[in-house]
Amino acid sequence: MSEHTVKRTGRTRWFISSVLSSMIILNYFDRVAVSVAAPAIQDAFHLTGTELGIVFSIYTYSYTIMQIPAGSLLDRFGVAWVTRVGMVIWSLLTMSMAFLQGKLLLYIVRFLIGIMSASAFPAASKATSLWFPPNERSLPNSLFDSAAKFSNVLGAPLVAFLITKFDWRTAFLSIGIINVLFTLLFWFYYEKPEKHRRISDDELKYIQENNLNANDEQTSKFLHTLKVLFTNRKVWGLMIGFT
Repeated sequence: MSEHTVKRTGRTRWFISSVLSSMIILNYFDRVAVSVAAPAIQDAFHLTGTELGIVFSIYTYSYTIMQIPAGSLLDRFGVAWVTRVGMVIWSLLTMSMAFLQGKLLLYIVRFLIGIMSASAFPAASKATSLWFPPNERSLPNSLFDSAAKFSNVLGAPLVAFLITKFDWRTAFLSIGIINVLFTLLFWFYYEKPEKHRRISDDELKYIQENNLNANDEQTSKFLHTLKVLFTNRKVWGLMIGFT
């Protein structure tokens, strides 16, 4: 079967790409919600400007610190289970924001949300490398990357409406419920290609014959991976560019 025919008849990988992009949108909803609800949160917890800054930064610190360990966990246990566990916990933590009392709990929950949501972007990247041959990856990569920006378009008006109509706690509870519902979809729909129930034999053959990444779990050593990563000049250039 030609590559053109497979592209017409095999669409499961593109549904996977849509699921990954949706996951990134929801992953960023929490950040959008905190930004939009910041004045209301500050009033509710009687936060100074510095303390409100901690609410923002403590999430960023834990999210950043967890990036490399999250990648290692994805290599060891696979995209499906790491993402499922992360999404379940970050959804419940987001819902818990609606019931928090006290600054310390607020800091702790924001820190934990950063840890549990850190795997989303690496997971989307790894899943794309599993489901798409190299010649097709540019579009799905650009889709989930742009989803992070598109989350502002969807999330800001939604949170603003919920805060205006109800309050900031309802906004977080609503986002948490949306995350839980999506987690159920992801749980039952996402799998690596050879285990997916809806993929056709032709599409699976096409992916396996043209894809260099045949396995979800990798056996590379963590320290060796770090050495390779941080001795690469392109990696340093990217990190400096994003700083």
